[in-house]
Amino acid sequence: MMAKILIVDDDKDILRMVEAIIGTTNHSLRTCTDPVIAFELLKSMHFDLFITDANMPKYTGFELVKSLRNEGTLKSLPIAMLTSARDQQNVQKAVEAGVNGYIVKPIDPVN
Repeated sequence: MMAKILIVDDDKDILRMVEAIIGTTNHSLRTCTDPVIAFELLKSMHFDLFITDANMPKYTGFELVKSLRNEGTLKSLPIAMLTSARDQQNVQKAVEAGVNGYIVKPIDPVN
């Protein structure tokens, strides 16, 4: 089954890497660099998974996840945070915001 995935990251190199990895699957991927646009896309279109960077200008991934969890139709959307922050404090902050998964950069496509 093909999943529709949206990823937001202000680093275009990360987006290209994720596109290359997911491009080898049958999943549909949409990317954007602006968390405000990602929020609007999530409210207007159906996605099966959302992946967000933690640290972005204007709107952090933590703030974005909290906002999404307050949207009635998006409360159960699976969300993963993609970040270089490995410390327990950031992992806990992400879990408290409402993420379902935590992916540490750099991404290793093999593991």
